[in-house]
Amino acid sequence: MNQRKYRHARSHLLARLAGWARQARAVVRDCNQAAQRAAQLRLAADMYLTDPDRAPDTYAEFLFRSSGSLRREPRPAGPPSASSSARSS
Repeated sequence: MNQRKYRHARSHLLARLAGWARQARAVVRDCNQAAQRAAQLRLAADMYLTDPDRAPDTYAEFLFRSSGSLRREPRPAGPPSASSSARSS
């Protein structure tokens, strides 16, 4: 009987430790993503322009502004369109 209680307590403890480890991993992942995004924003060429809302004057300036890494947008919510379902088939 004592062995059964010991095994149950040990498995409960291991499950709790695994849950804490998953939470810690999620926090570290979120912090890493936030740090990467902050670095992208800090290094963006638009941050150092005197008038960032003004359109670029030349094609070279356009290329310079868009030379940084682009922000990944999340997928739109909702049902997939007919064209995307046709491509996946």
